[in-house]
Amino acid sequence: MMLNFMKKVKGIKKMSKRGLKRLRKIVPNRKEKQKKVDATLKQMEAAAMAAYRRDVESNANADLTSIAINKKNARRKSNYK
Repeated sequence: MMLNFMKKVKGIKKMSKRGLKRLRKIVPNRKEKQKKVDATLKQMEAAAMAAYRRDVESNANADLTSIAINKKNARRKSNYK
């Protein structure tokens, strides 16, 4: 009975070592992938904001938001002069 228990414990230790070894390989890869995804999203967000800004500036009377933003920008420009 004691031998069976010892074999089970030994098997559990081996499995946990394999699991930990696998996790050590997986975690850095996940972190690296997440960094790439974050960088891509940041670039997409910056491009979208730039496109939105150009759209708002070029279509002054397109919608209420564009009108409000253009008025605010005009006030800022007049305050700097």
